[in-house]
Amino acid sequence: MNNGNRSAMPTYINDKIGVYNTINDLTGLTKREFFAGMAMQANRSRSTTYESWEDLAKDSVEMADSLLAELDKLANVI
Repeated sequence: MNNGNRSAMPTYINDKIGVYNTINDLTGLTKREFFAGMAMQANRSRSTTYESWEDLAKDSVEMADSLLAELDKLANVI
């Protein structure tokens, strides 16, 4: 699941001749972090209560990992 470690929102860097064509994939949140944050937000808005914040975090990361795994499967099909 290498895709999850790539930037969720890569930026383009201006190269020396003024063309924006180099992707900076090292900035900001990773896809895994971004998806986990979105899952955590959704989990908090549901009526489900968690025993602890750690349980909420673990569930959110599991959801993010599941999404990334499914996206990897789709990428291999196309």
